[in-house]
Amino acid sequence: MAVKVLYVKKEHLLVEDPEFQVRKRLIREVENMKLLTASRHPNFPVLLGYDSKSFPYHLITEYEELGDLLQFVRKSRERKPHLKPIDLLKMLIDVSDALVHLEALGLVHRSVMAENVLVGENYVCKLSGLHYLRQLTNRPSHQGEKKN
Repeated sequence: MAVKVLYVKKEHLLVEDPEFQVRKRLIREVENMKLLTASRHPNFPVLLGYDSKSFPYHLITEYEELGDLLQFVRKSRERKPHLKPIDLLKMLIDVSDALVHLEALGLVHRSVMAENVLVGENYVCKLSGLHYLRQLTNRPSHQGEKKN
């Protein structure tokens, strides 16, 4: 289990509007995680719980033992034997599968980067940073689709 805690600064508490950005971001991430958890896609973190009503705001997901992809790749350069190209290719396919799934749901991830990819057992990669998801407004029609 991993817990993501969103830290609140003093100025957040002093502002009259209690719906400050940190809380909005957490709520958006939780809603997106609920949708993706329900779809049971293997390349997204699973939401286990959250609290967006009291401090500290947080969400709880399954723990991915190897951390984020950026740190994982940096550390892998230092160890012997090096990561095999086939493992890197599998990781790339995992991220691609996640993006294809988002497209099928009419969503786009606006911040795909190594820091937003979690690496778990057997190098399974899961796309995180789900507060960056947005609904596609103008979806292109697919070839073969009939228009009414």
